[in-house]
Amino acid sequence: MPGISFDSPSFCDDPWFFEVERSDPHYLNHYAAFIAKRPYDANYLARAKVIIDNAVSLLHAELVEHGRLGACVGISEIFFRILEQEKI
Repeated sequence: MPGISFDSPSFCDDPWFFEVERSDPHYLNHYAAFIAKRPYDANYLARAKVIIDNAVSLLHAELVEHGRLGACVGISEIFFRILEQEKI
């Protein structure tokens, strides 16, 4: 897509991405299919698994501790930003 740099996970914060998303309600689904079909090497997948497992454990513990097990939307945004920072 012209104007959107896909070099980092934070591309979805790009104003161009928001514009395309507003004009095409299926854009996120197309992007999800693109991500699902990308090849990933074994080292990346192993690293991603460790990071994801650790982040999920930490976030779940926080939700339990604060009695917020229903806070799915907020915690998913935090999880996304953790993965973004880790380049996953």
